[in-house]
Amino acid sequence: MPRTVRPLSDAAVRATKPRPKPFRLFDGLGLYIEVHPSGAKLWRMKYRFAGKEKRLAFGAWPEVSLAQARARRADARRVLAEGIDPGQARHRAAPRFEAVAREWIGRHLPPRPKSIAYRSRGDTNATCCPSSATGRWTRSLRSMCSKSSAASRRGPLETAHRALQNIGQVLRYAVATGRAKQDVTAFLRGALPPAPVRHMPAPATDPDRVGEILRALEGFRGGHVVATALMLLPYLFVRPGELRIIRWEEVDLEAGLWRFTAAKTKTDHIVPLSR
Repeated sequence: MPRTVRPLSDAAVRATKPRPKPFRLFDGLGLYIEVHPSGAKLWRMKYRFAGKEKRLAFGAWPEVSLAQARARRADARRVLAEGIDPGQARHRAAPRFEAVAREWIGRHLPPRPKSIAYRSRGDTNATCCPSSATGRWTRSLRSMCSKSSAASRRGPLETAHRALQNIGQVLRYAVATGRAKQDVTAFLRGALPPAPVRHMPAPATDPDRVGEILRALEGFRGGHVVATALMLLPYLFVRPGELRIIRWEEVDLEAGLWRFTAAKTKTDHIVPLSR
């Protein structure tokens, strides 16, 4: 007689502790969670297609809950009932990198001004999920690294390092949620030369340098709005981005105060206003 599998529960998954070797807890109908010595708990589904045993990855707990894993199992079984390999079907329907990136940004980053929002272009339109895309992604990213290295005298290295880091964060999220097999940025460690470290000491202790800065601000001949902002900054000592989005309702001229919530730290700031 086939062995009876008792369905899992959220409490049982939460309470399961890692062991020296990986082990599995089965939920039935092919679904199981694989517990690794590191503590990682990964949802998997075992199925057979064309006489071969195969596996589907549904992501990591707790990012993917038991209910979500069961829903993905049900979807896979429906596809299988139609005579289609659910693994191949999922690869063909894999989401674009941009969609996964936007989801990651929505879940992991606080709201940001549009001026510093993430932009998706070029290779971000490539499909990141199918295994066949791994080589394409690696080649695309390697090309980006090569171009950045060749143009290092123009200073794009810091941007390239930051872009590679952001792409890796999104791909690791895609792996954790079962929509990618691996983070291909790991294959490119060392492909970019180190970005030059630039120390920018504050000039506040050097009166001559402070004078140079103030004269340069006063001599600015650009647009009126930017010129006004540059003249205000030495009186306010706030980030340029904070000054750019100042609103009249935040300013109390009678009390001589500007009250606002800092975008970066989400803390309340009170700035005394100069006469």
